[in-house]
Amino acid sequence: MGRGGVLAGSAGVKKGILLSAVILLIIAVPSTYAGRVGDHLYNGSFEKIVKLSPTERKAVVCEKKGWRFPRPIIWPSRWNPNPNTGTGATLEVVTDGAHMGHRFVRLGGGGHLVASYGKVEKGKPYEVTLWVRGKGRVWAGVYRYAGPPAKFIGTKTILSVNIDSKEWVQYRVLFRNNDPKVYAANLALSTTGPKPLDIDDVDFFPASPGEAMVVEELSKLYGTGALIENMNVVQADATFLRKRREYQTALKKFRAKSRRLDKELVKFLEEEIKELEPYILTKGLNAIQVSYYNEMIAMTRVLNRLSGEKVAQATPVRAKAVEIKKTVAYHRPGFRPARTGTVTITEIKPDRILYKENDEASIKATIVNKSDKVQKGTLIALMHLDLDTVREIKREPITIAPGEKKVWRFSYNIGPETYGRGIEVRFLDEKGRVIDSWQEFYQVAAEWMRVLMPTSGSRYQNYQHYHSGEPTDFGVHVTDAEVYLSGQARYRINQAVRRRRIEFLKKKGIKQAFYQNRAFSGIMGYEEVRKHPEYVVYDENGQFAVDPVYRIYPNPMELASPIEVGPKRKPKKPYLDRTYTSWQHVLANFAQEGVIEYEARCIKEYAEEQGFDGVFFDGIPAVNKGYGYDGRPTVPADRKEIARLNARILSTYQRTLKEDNPNFGTWFNFSYQSAEVEKQLGRTELVGFGVGDDVSDEAIRALTSWKNVAFLMEWQGTFRGGENQGQY
Repeated sequence: MGRGGVLAGSAGVKKGILLSAVILLIIAVPSTYAGRVGDHLYNGSFEKIVKLSPTERKAVVCEKKGWRFPRPIIWPSRWNPNPNTGTGATLEVVTDGAHMGHRFVRLGGGGHLVASYGKVEKGKPYEVTLWVRGKGRVWAGVYRYAGPPAKFIGTKTILSVNIDSKEWVQYRVLFRNNDPKVYAANLALSTTGPKPLDIDDVDFFPASPGEAMVVEELSKLYGTGALIENMNVVQADATFLRKRREYQTALKKFRAKSRRLDKELVKFLEEEIKELEPYILTKGLNAIQVSYYNEMIAMTRVLNRLSGEKVAQATPVRAKAVEIKKTVAYHRPGFRPARTGTVTITEIKPDRILYKENDEASIKATIVNKSDKVQKGTLIALMHLDLDTVREIKREPITIAPGEKKVWRFSYNIGPETYGRGIEVRFLDEKGRVIDSWQEFYQVAAEWMRVLMPTSGSRYQNYQHYHSGEPTDFGVHVTDAEVYLSGQARYRINQAVRRRRIEFLKKKGIKQAFYQNRAFSGIMGYEEVRKHPEYVVYDENGQFAVDPVYRIYPNPMELASPIEVGPKRKPKKPYLDRTYTSWQHVLANFAQEGVIEYEARCIKEYAEEQGFDGVFFDGIPAVNKGYGYDGRPTVPADRKEIARLNARILSTYQRTLKEDNPNFGTWFNFSYQSAEVEKQLGRTELVGFGVGDDVSDEAIRALTSWKNVAFLMEWQGTFRGGENQGQY
């Protein structure tokens, strides 16, 4: 097949391809083998993409060699076109109609699209799977490397077959990997034909002995007609039933003779059989996915070979596709398509998603008549407060012409109850029959953290969090800089743009909070430390204490860098015209009288000026070990005194923030394991939280005896492998 032959042929072309292939390998192979996840190919679904500038070197090289890409140039992440196969080659990432997920690649012109994989296990076979659609010829090959260090030793073709299918078709082929020199490998794909072919769901992974036998059998049958290669789902007709009986007979004979066979091979095959059986042996089947149909045919032949039975010559399989009605999926929350021949309430839209108790709500409902007659009836609005509590809030007659769309607006007091509401709209015809009804939802709580929904971009989002976006993460105040770099993460913040967003979200009733932690950072933070050296913790040598979380000192050469990074930036001293490094912190001394009140006042004033409804504190504002500016230890010797000190700090923080607005949101990054970890490390932030053998729980009570307080419980490991307390 086209490029596959060239790789093994012309010396001049071969040299160019070798160099290109080695470059691809160097990206993926040494030490980390970043081209894969576990033993599987990375980004075989093509969901992750990279956007390239037309002037970017690797795009320029490929286009000079003859590759063609639509604008903007988009490639699947960790996949690269081989420049030396580019004459007439095309690559496009398509975002609709994938076999699974959203994206697939459209590849044509014989060019090789290469995925970095990396080191392979010597002598172990590898399975390659891919789904293809279109008319033409599809090729798959493996770039092989000796090493280490990696040295290209040639390409092995593992698939080269004609395809003519409007449906996605799966191919499973085997890379035997029986050359002892092979140290690492990359997977290459290519297609030729009148038009590019579609490719999706590609994988490259080690095969068990059972898998290897089945896949090798499949590889022999592609292109012979003995497998179905132009449909996705077929009828369970007489041909299928006959093939299934052949499979069951082969399985029975295999199990009768399995004691004489290699135990490990039998074990692997039984695992394959167990996975296959639900898809072909379930009672009442009337449709079969072709990928399992084909596997059943291959498995029958494998079982017969192992049983010593004669394996019949492969004969063509004829099947009839199952027509699957394609329906349009409406993923937009709260929206319904209008039904044909009747009246439909297509949308109900509250003016906000989060209200306070006893607020006035304004609702817009859209009604569409898709019948060919004038429809008369009544619209009724109902408010649901609980599982069985419903109030009628509005009733109005309606006449709607054929094809007409009407908007019904009404307002009402939502009542004193906290938490969720359902608003239902019904259309009743003239006889009082319910022709259509639809519901929408919103939340009700002045103490809004009780209904926190930070699902960004969702119709039901009621909270927006601005992570690490402030000029400093302790002692924050408003800057007049048009554009600045945030203190911790060095995000580029355009103040005018962010203020517009804050005001926009406020009108929708979405609550917003910003980020702080226990350390001064960024240019603003360093300036505050210069003014108040007594506000921070020092070590025994008189240097700044290392923050136990972030562990990075500020760079003294950057302490006076300009905060402004926008077009108005005018540094006064050229040697200070530098951008400071992120993640530099100076730990606050909460044992110092007034420090926590200073922080709380800064937060309060900043929130009022910027329009925020709350603050997220990353950690707990409590005392850390070290020394004050006066040289005295920050932590008392008595743990009961530490608990009382933490309680005073936390009570002051909450009282200061909530004295004028009890529902100002305060939430903290606690994490489930924090108390035990901090105890083992000898840290004191959670002394007084009542965990384990703690001396008291007065600190946690001081923190939580206020309205609108929440904790972020970081349980990211709950669904990882093994066992942990979070899983229970």
